[in-house]
Amino acid sequence: MAIGENIRKIRELKGLKQETIAERLKMSQANYSKLENSDNDIPSERLEEIAKALEVDVDDIMNFDKRIFFNQTNSPFSNSCNFNSPININDDKLFKEIIDSKDKLIASLEKQIILMESMLKSK
Repeated sequence: MAIGENIRKIRELKGLKQETIAERLKMSQANYSKLENSDNDIPSERLEEIAKALEVDVDDIMNFDKRIFFNQTNSPFSNSCNFNSPININDDKLFKEIIDSKDKLIASLEKQIILMESMLKSK
């Protein structure tokens, strides 16, 4: 996943607008949007500034995984997570992606259980 996409998802999960982060970075919203939509690497100094503006660590951006983020909450509506902000449940697309990824994980684990049970029965 591109760093720009990670930045966008973290911003959205924190319920922030591009304009807000652009203002914190003292840049135009259009230039900030280019950072989120870029597949290119972002210079480390700029990445540190973005992390500070988003109130996260650079490592949170580099290694962002929505499944980990989601699993660190007590519930989908919890206000406690590693970024100290609530999940933006108004983002239906992202929320659906999170639920879909959990459903796929559950289905995969169910298949593994069935396979393990059949292996144990055949012994």
